[in-house]
Amino acid sequence: MDCDEDTVLVKAEPVGPTCHTGEKACFFTRLQSDGKADGPKTHDAFGGILERLYQTIQDRKRSPKPDSYVSSLLRGGADKVLKKVVEEAGEVALAAKGGKREEIIYEAADLLFHTLL
Repeated sequence: MDCDEDTVLVKAEPVGPTCHTGEKACFFTRLQSDGKADGPKTHDAFGGILERLYQTIQDRKRSPKPDSYVSSLLRGGADKVLKKVVEEAGEVALAAKGGKREEIIYEAADLLFHTLL
């Protein structure tokens, strides 16, 4: 535990990366001779797909398109979006019960997508 009690250091043998950036560990930023950090690395384990998806959603909010699925959900307001999130959550639960990995992944991706709205 560090002095502020907000970090716990665990010594372990990980199997794969432990940082959300895809780095081996979260402690990879080096200090320059002037004491400044090299700056945050901008790795995206998903190839930037979540950022692109989020930007598309923001674009549809700013400039709705008549034939866009996202625009149609957003036009329906919070109730329409929330109903869709609940529906997708139920589909994740049913997929998990069925135990088929591919179906779970597909339904979880749908839930994530609708949650971003």
